Amino acid sequence: MYKTISFKISSALVLVAFTLSLVMACSSTTKSPATANENITKWNASVDELINDTKRAEKVKQLGQQFLTLEHSMAGEFTEMNKKATALNANYNSTSDEALQLFKDFEQKRIDALNKYRDLIFAVRSEVSEKEWKVLIN
Repeated sequence: MYKTISFKISSALVLVAFTLSLVMACSSTTKSPATANENITKWNASVDELINDTKRAEKVKQLGQQFLTLEHSMAGEFTEMNKKATALNANYNSTSDEALQLFKDFEQKRIDALNKYRDLIFAVRSEVSEKEWKVLIN
């Protein structure tokens, strides 16, 4: 019974992952997404234009650089997980335990990254006014 439930869970997780990757592939535009460095350059320019206090601007830029780098790495981790899932699916001898472990590992990385991302967002918000925040996130 445990193996049947485990197999159903891992099968469902594989289906969800492939569905998400299919949706992402089909919805992508012809324009490639900006790199982390391009986003950081834009962030820094926005902060410099918005915040006159050099010390505070530097802190906001540093925090923004961290969350933009993290955001970029999270997208890369999803791509890597998708490659691993595809390779696992192509292997006829792969087991449901292998699939389940792949998704457990990915889920833990995602949770850790999202917690750090949340902390960075609130750290930036603590350094800027509501008006500055609205300008920065647009």
